Amino acid sequence: MSHPFFKDLDLKGILNKEVVPSFIPKVPDMEQLRANANVVSFKDLQETAIPNPKKELVNQKMNDFEIFGDFN
Repeated sequence: MSHPFFKDLDLKGILNKEVVPSFIPKVPDMEQLRANANVVSFKDLQETAIPNPKKELVNQKMNDFEIFGDFN
């Protein structure tokens, strides 16, 4: 945070949720996003940064991750 880029940043105000954002994106509801998105599920992903010993555990619990929804 000592970099000059952040010199005008009101960190305390941000942490206290007192800073008004300069831009708030308009996002349609989640159902509309999912209906119009090219959906990728966790099961479609092949590359991982998970260490080999943990991959088996993740594979056993893969369905538990689906509660987070699909993403692209």
